Amino acid sequence: MPYRHPGTNIKKKLSITFTFICIVNFLYSQKTITGQINDSIVIGNMQNASIVLLSSKDSIILASTRSDENGIFHLPLNDTLSQFILVSYPNYVDFYQSIHPEGKNIELGSIDLFPKSRLLDDVTVRQKVSGMKLKGDTTEFIADSFRVQANASVEDLLKKMPGFQIDKNGKITANGQAVKKVLVDGEEFFGDDPTLVTQNLRADMVDKVQLYDKSSDQAAFTGIDDGVKDKTVNIKLKEDKKNGYFGKLSLGGGTRGSHENQGMFNKFKGKEKIAVYGTASNTGRVGLSWDDADQYGGGNGNSVISEDGNVITYFGMDDDSWNGQYEGNGIPLAQTAGAHYSNKWNDNKVGLNSNYKMSKLSVAGLSTSKVQNNLPTTINYSTTQVNTENKSLRNKVDAKLNWDIDTSNSFNIISSGTFKHINTFSSTNTLTQREDLTKLNMGQNINTLIGDNNKFDVGGLFKHKFSKVGRTLSIALDYAYNKNLSTGYVKSHNEFYNNLDELDSTIDVNQYKTVNTNAYALNAKAIYSEPLSKFSSLVFNYGITINNSHSDKLSYNQGNDALVYDVLDSTYSNRYSYDQFVNKGGIFFNYKKKKVQFNLGTNVLGISMDQKNLFNNIDRKRNFINWNPSANLNYSFTTQKRLSIRYNGTTNQPTLDQIQPITTNNDPLNLFVGNANLKPSFRNNYTVNYSDYKMLTDRDFYFYMNYGNTKNQITTNTYTDTSGKNTYQYINVNGNYNLNFYTGVYLKSKKFKNLRYGFSPSTYFTRSINFTNNVQNVSKSANYTLYMNVSKSVDSLFDASLRVGPNYTTNSFSIQSSSNSKYWGLSLNPELDVYLPLNFQIHSDLEYQWKEKTATLPQTSLALLNGWIGKKFFKKQNLLLKLYGFDILNQNKGIQRSQNNNTISQSINATIRRYFLLSLTWNFTGSITNSK
Repeated sequence: MPYRHPGTNIKKKLSITFTFICIVNFLYSQKTITGQINDSIVIGNMQNASIVLLSSKDSIILASTRSDENGIFHLPLNDTLSQFILVSYPNYVDFYQSIHPEGKNIELGSIDLFPKSRLLDDVTVRQKVSGMKLKGDTTEFIADSFRVQANASVEDLLKKMPGFQIDKNGKITANGQAVKKVLVDGEEFFGDDPTLVTQNLRADMVDKVQLYDKSSDQAAFTGIDDGVKDKTVNIKLKEDKKNGYFGKLSLGGGTRGSHENQGMFNKFKGKEKIAVYGTASNTGRVGLSWDDADQYGGGNGNSVISEDGNVITYFGMDDDSWNGQYEGNGIPLAQTAGAHYSNKWNDNKVGLNSNYKMSKLSVAGLSTSKVQNNLPTTINYSTTQVNTENKSLRNKVDAKLNWDIDTSNSFNIISSGTFKHINTFSSTNTLTQREDLTKLNMGQNINTLIGDNNKFDVGGLFKHKFSKVGRTLSIALDYAYNKNLSTGYVKSHNEFYNNLDELDSTIDVNQYKTVNTNAYALNAKAIYSEPLSKFSSLVFNYGITINNSHSDKLSYNQGNDALVYDVLDSTYSNRYSYDQFVNKGGIFFNYKKKKVQFNLGTNVLGISMDQKNLFNNIDRKRNFINWNPSANLNYSFTTQKRLSIRYNGTTNQPTLDQIQPITTNNDPLNLFVGNANLKPSFRNNYTVNYSDYKMLTDRDFYFYMNYGNTKNQITTNTYTDTSGKNTYQYINVNGNYNLNFYTGVYLKSKKFKNLRYGFSPSTYFTRSINFTNNVQNVSKSANYTLYMNVSKSVDSLFDASLRVGPNYTTNSFSIQSSSNSKYWGLSLNPELDVYLPLNFQIHSDLEYQWKEKTATLPQTSLALLNGWIGKKFFKKQNLLLKLYGFDILNQNKGIQRSQNNNTISQSINATIRRYFLLSLTWNFTGSITNSK
C-alpha cells in the first residue's frame, strides 16, 4: 500500500468542509418564495401543479418548478426584478400574482385553485389571468377568458379575440392574413368548409383556440420550409365536451318568399366524431366555404409548379363558364347536406377522417355595367346588360387514413372524389360608343352550356425515423385525374356602325360547341435528412412529375339541315395535348438552436414540355431549367416576441387554356387566343412577420410585410380594332410587383373594465403591365387604410363594438393618364347586442361603405343595416325565437366599381334586398357515458 502523508487527509477534509459551508451559506443567502397548492373544492393538496416565476417587464421565465406530493413548492427569488408568479393545473383556473421581494423571503401560504367547471361569478382571484399565451410559433387563446352569451357559436367567440375579423360570409382574417383552415382538435371537420365549424360548434365547448401557420406534412416532419404555409385555426375542445351529442335545428320564413332552414347533429364519444347537416335557403346561406373554388376547380384550366416544386393540375368547365359558386351577385337558392366520421383506434396509432358533401345551387342574376376602355389614341364606352340562370349539383367525398406503424414508421393515405354537373344560360346585350358617343357596335349574345366535371385524387406519405436522431426519410406519392365534358350553344347577332352612326356590317354566330378535356398528374417525391450536429442537418430531396393533358375544343356550324350542327369550324376548333415531365432535386441546410431556426437551400427543376397541335400535326418540344431557392429565419427574442423572415423563388407554368393555340369566340366581341410560345414565369417573394405580446398589460402587436416581383409574368395583349372588337392574347411581361404592409396593435384599457381597443394600419402597392394595341400600359395602384377598433362589454347588459376604416386610394395608367384617380373612402362597422330582462335580446349591425367621386366614376355609398329582436326560452336559454331584418334601409343595390389595367368599370347587380324573417332555433345537447 503506498504511503500517504497525514496532512493530505486533513487538507482534503478541510476542503470538503469549506465547500459545504459555502454551499450552505449561498443557499441560506438566496431569497426564496414558497407556498402550498390546494384544491379549493375537495380541500386537498395538489401534486405536480406547474409554478412559473416570470419577469414583469418582458415575461421571461426566471424559474419554474412543480409542487411535491404535499402541494409544497420552493422557487429562488430575484431581489432586483419586478416579477409575478403563475400557477396552473389542467382543468383549473390559473392563479396569478405580482411579487415584490423587498430583500426578504416570501411565503405565499395556501394557494387555492378553482376548477373551471365550478368557477362562479362571485369567486375572486387575486388578479385576472391573461386570455392569451404564446407557445413557440402558436398563439393560444383561452376561451373562457372571452365572455360570450349562452349558446353562442365559435364564430361569436372569435369575434371577441384580438386580431380576428370575420366578414358577413364567415371568412376569417387573423392579423391581416386570410385563415385557410379551421381544425377541431387538430383534425379537419367537414374538410374544406370552415364555416361549418365556426357557425355550428358552440363556444362553451371550446377550451383553447390556437392560431398558427400550418406546414405540409413532409415539411413538418423534416423541419424544412417547403413554401406551404396555411394560416390555421385549431379549436381545442374541453375534455368534458368530447362525450355527448349536440346540434342545432333552425326553421325560418319571411317576406319576399325568404326562407332559411338548417339542421346539424353531432355525436362525440372520445376520439369518435359523427356529424350530419343539411340546409335549405335563399338568403345567401349556401353552406359553402370561402375557398370552394380552389378545392373543386372552376374557371380556366390550370397546371402550375407549386412552391415546393410539384406540378398541380386542375381544370374548370370551359373558358367562360360559371364556376359553380355564389359570390353575392344574383338571387340564390341552395340546398346542401353532408356527413362526417372520424375516429382513432389502437392507442391513437390508427386514425380515420372522412367527409361527404352535397350541394345543389341555382343563381338567377341580372347585371348592368358601364365600362370605360382606355386605348392609346381614344376612349370607348360600353354598356352591358347580362341575364343569367345558372345551376350546379356537386357531390364530394374525401377520406384520410393515418397509421403510426411503430415509433419509427408512419403512413397516411388521402383520397378524394368530386362529381359536379352544371347547367348555365346567359343572355348579353351590349352597346359600345366612341369617345364622341356615336355608336360603334351593338348586339346580343346567348350562351348555354351543360357540363360534367369529375375529379379523383389519391396520395400517400410514408415517414421513417432512423435510430440516429435527426436522420429521417419520407416518400410521397400522389395521383390525380380530372375529366371535363361539356356541350353548349353560342348564338349572337352583332351590328357595327361607321363614324356617321350608320350601319356598316353585321356578324352572326350560330354554333354548337363541345369540350372534352382530361388530364392526369403523377407526383413522386423523396426527402432524406442527415444530422450534421445536435443543432444542424442537411436535407436532400428528389422527385419526378408526369403531367399529361389532352383537350378537344370543337365548334360546329349548321349544315344543310338547319337542325343539325355537323360542319366543323376549324377557326374555332382545336385538338391539343400538353405533356410535361419534371425532374427535381435539391439540398437544404437546416439549423435550430434555442432562439434561432434557419434553413437555406434550393431546388433545381428540369422541365420537358411536349406540345402537340393535333389539328395540323405540329409537335413542339421545349426544355427549361428552373431554380427554386428559399431561405427562412425564425428568431425568438423571448417566448412572447418573435421575428420571421422568409424568401421563396417559385416557378409557374402556362396553363393549358393559355397555351392552346385556339381562338375562343363564346363572346364574338371579346375573343381569346392562346399562345404556344409562352414561357414559365418566376416569382421572388419576401415575407417578414413580427409579433410581440405583453402578458401583464395584455398588449398585442403584429407586423406583416410581403414583397413580390415576377419575371415573365403571364398577362394579355389586348387589340381593339376600329369596330370595337377586342382580341386578347396571352403574353409574357416583366416589371410587375406588389408590396403589402399590415400592422396591428391591440390593447386592454386599465381604467375601464372590459374595454379593448386597437389600431391596424395597412398599405398595399401594385405595379402591373399589359399591352393595348401593342402599346405598353403601366398600371400603378396604392391603398392606405387605418382601421380602428374598440369594444366594450358589460355582463348581462350589452356588448358593443366599432370598427372604422378611413382609406385613401390612388390609381394611375400610362395610357390615357387623364383617367388617373385619387379618392378617399370610408368603412364603418358598428355592432351592438343589448340583453334585456326576461331573456330578451336586441342585435344590430351596420356595414357602411363610402367612396369619393373620381374623374370617371360617381360617388358611391352603401349602408347595409341588419338587426333582430329575440327571446330565449327554457332554463338553458337554448330555444331562440327571433325576428330578423336584412338590409332594413333597403340600400343593397349591388353596386361595384373597379379600375384594372386599361379599363374602368361600375356595375349594378341584382342581389338580395330587404326582407324580414321569423325563425325558431333550438340548440340541443346531451351527455354520453363512456362504457368500457
